[in-house]
Amino acid sequence: MQSNYRITQGNWNEAMQVISQLPEFERDYSVEVLAQRVANKAYSLLIAWYGERPVAFKLGYALDDDRFYSWLEGVIPAYRELGIGTDLLVQQEAWALNQGYSVLEVKSRNCFPKMLRLLLKQGYFISHVEPQGQVEQHIIYFSKSFSRLLQSS
Repeated sequence: MQSNYRITQGNWNEAMQVISQLPEFERDYSVEVLAQRVANKAYSLLIAWYGERPVAFKLGYALDDDRFYSWLEGVIPAYRELGIGTDLLVQQEAWALNQGYSVLEVKSRNCFPKMLRLLLKQGYFISHVEPQGQVEQHIIYFSKSFSRLLQSS
């Protein structure tokens, strides 16, 4: 499979088409749950398309005037290893920076090592670890400061 995909701003139904095919999503997400989470907040919903099919999404929202939270992301298994997740993250960062946010925050878990590696590779720092019952379920908090990046350029 060649990496012939594009990324656009998307809508809830497109995101749900992707979410319904993600084995990692144990929780039942619905359009209502997604919309309620971002209600009255600035948000970005990106969809990656392979041909005419939505194959990945990334949803984030403003925590306050300075901080943007990257909440959910997923790539359908058959379309992984094409760089789509990285490109979604980079585009979300560019959008957040363009909107005036100075920090992007993300949470992940030990059981998602590819996401952990992606965040570290993209310049995120671990800011906190929240232990859970099992070590693979520990929640790892990441942040990336755009102001620090701009100062070093």
